[in-house]
Amino acid sequence: MIRPQEMIKYTGTFSNKTGSYSVEVDNDFDNFYMQIGRFKFSGFDLDSFELDNPEEFSEQELIDFDIINRKIDAQHTYVELRNYSLSLQIPQILILMSTKEEIDIVFNLRLELFEEHEEALLSFHIQGEYFEAKSGLMEIIMDDIQRQFAGRYCFKNCYGCLYGDYSVYGQGLMGPVLCFKNQKEKYLDVQNKNEYMELKEHESTQQEIYCCADYEIRDRVVGYRGTIMI
Repeated sequence: MIRPQEMIKYTGTFSNKTGSYSVEVDNDFDNFYMQIGRFKFSGFDLDSFELDNPEEFSEQELIDFDIINRKIDAQHTYVELRNYSLSLQIPQILILMSTKEEIDIVFNLRLELFEEHEEALLSFHIQGEYFEAKSGLMEIIMDDIQRQFAGRYCFKNCYGCLYGDYSVYGQGLMGPVLCFKNQKEKYLDVQNKNEYMELKEHESTQQEIYCCADYEIRDRVVGYRGTIMI
């Protein structure tokens, strides 16, 4: 089971125009970290890797690996990895709703992140049954799979938590999920966007795949995003 702030390692494959590479991606649940040869990357999301050591490469080496300089403002430049696919195996836990038994599973997550096409495909097996969904947002993917569960299972992570919700202003591929465990009762009274926006500041932001000791099953329709109950 994932524990607060424990560094987790995922194995997988990275591919771009230069070839395919076996990779290990570390996740401390603030950022992801990945190294490919001499290139060292970090990012708050799997589609937002920034090169941490650009000074070690020539301009041509960066171009050849599809790493570009994206200007944020007059003082800041974002050295961004572009045009790649990334496949990872990510351990997660499901809850069998009939007994509350915990079931260990492994997400097979494949990202296609190209200028003309960006999409994530998530798939896994539970006791011989196959589940799959794809989208550009993890929220949509997990909503789809939660419907496929038909009430039999629940994700034991921030997506599946009673106190996790999303920003009214949108989100990236993986969250962030806004955590409202600092005001549980007030959050549980929320039934629409206006009430949601009246809440105090959320306690923290998390990835969907994170899970802390305050997790509770999202077994009622609450908050801004509601709940997939079928």
